Amino acid sequence: LPSALIMPICVSIIPVIAAAITKRQYGEAREVTESSLKLTNIFIMPAGVGITVLAFPIYAVLFTTDQQAVTIGSTILSVFGIASYFVCMQLITTALLQAHGHERVPVLSYGVGGLAQIIVDYILVSNPNINILGSPVGTLTCYATITLINLLFITFKLKSKPNFAKIFIKPLLCTAVMGVAARAVYELLSKVGYNTLGGGRLALAVYMAAAIIAAIVVYVVLIVAT
Repeated sequence: LPSALIMPICVSIIPVIAAAITKRQYGEAREVTESSLKLTNIFIMPAGVGITVLAFPIYAVLFTTDQQAVTIGSTILSVFGIASYFVCMQLITTALLQAHGHERVPVLSYGVGGLAQIIVDYILVSNPNINILGSPVGTLTCYATITLINLLFITFKLKSKPNFAKIFIKPLLCTAVMGVAARAVYELLSKVGYNTLGGGRLALAVYMAAAIIAAIVVYVVLIVAT
């Protein structure tokens, strides 16, 4: 779901950056590169963290309130929430590498990432004590590996190197505060409202919706402020 927000950015930046590089306008290429990475972080960091911190109510509301099923399902979903960030980052970094004429690099990074997932899945999923819980860890390892390799090439190979501190630090700080706010609001409402609304799916949906609204307000205020 979060990656659907990033695909239009990936499609649009390739011709713009390629045209700027052809004209040797490296400053413009760097500006577009930084803007695309910053937009990705602004949209996807809170989405991934939101899925992670609210994994329990999301899973319970959408699927079942069976305690054992929710415990396993929400654990898997929480890891996938973080993995979704790296899924989006590998998409945007792959597009940036293609735009700069390094289209062979993603072939290498995808191969290494795929191999990493096979190894992690084989080790974890085959362990009876971990089982299916190892699958999302393999996915996270795969896309984090691809993202890391792509970012290393962007750092050392591109003439229009982006300012990573400006791209990552502020969105990360805003997202961290938002995640804490979302979790705090959900926990508070679920405890206060338990005697009134109970702990069924409808009640969890109300608590979750309130936490999401609070998270949006906090995040928007912080993004504007920073």
